[in-house]
Amino acid sequence: MDNILLVDIGNSSVKWSVLDPATNMYSLDMLQKQYPQEVAKDYFIQCWSDIEKPKKVIVSCVAAMPVWLAIDEASQCLWNIKPERIAPVKNDYGIINAYTQPSELGSDRWCALIGAFHVTDSDVVVIDCGTAITIDVVTKLGQHLGGYILPGLRMMKNSLGLQTAQITVTNNFAEKVSFMPENNTSECVNSAVHLAAVSFIEKVINQQLKRTSDLNCLLTGGDASSIAEYLNNQCVIMPNLVLRGLAYIAKHESLH
Repeated sequence: MDNILLVDIGNSSVKWSVLDPATNMYSLDMLQKQYPQEVAKDYFIQCWSDIEKPKKVIVSCVAAMPVWLAIDEASQCLWNIKPERIAPVKNDYGIINAYTQPSELGSDRWCALIGAFHVTDSDVVVIDCGTAITIDVVTKLGQHLGGYILPGLRMMKNSLGLQTAQITVTNNFAEKVSFMPENNTSECVNSAVHLAAVSFIEKVINQQLKRTSDLNCLLTGGDASSIAEYLNNQCVIMPNLVLRGLAYIAKHESLH
């Protein structure tokens, strides 16, 4: 009953972990699934039916309202628990939010910043390679300097397919991207979207390295591994970064 269910719900996948407050908050075993576009409570009931009733459910959700409602209904059906939806604020958990309207920062970015800040002792660049590619910078004193948002690899590809009559795209990516000019449409697109993502990330990291040499770079999100192999900058892949932030929030709240 003291366990806490942590849920990170993005635009296409759900990640979760059960946190035992008696253990190290950063030892998180993560489970992940792609959820269907028309998701309902039964999907999440099936995902979590084997979980012992938790003390509470804490959620970062950036998906559409029907997805949140499905999670809310599943939690109440399974355990009669109303889930807590995390919302960014101006100043808490060691982070000072740079946004002029703090609530506009995605809860996944907010939680990732909290997670990154509490696992590093330096300035840190937080890169989430998911449906969108987001980059945020936070100093070792907890000052969020702001961030960037770019369409993710698949979103860039899909936009070409939707907006151009002569370009047909697939969701498949080559095992290895050369970044060289290609001789067929599919590989032209693959090389271009990877080059755009990698160049963007490297530009931001190098920009921050001019400001400070005391810098760590953390990658998370579904495409983190496929992008990391092409980066010249050293980065650590941390798939459960948002859950780490949620774990810190859960621990922090339990002390009050």
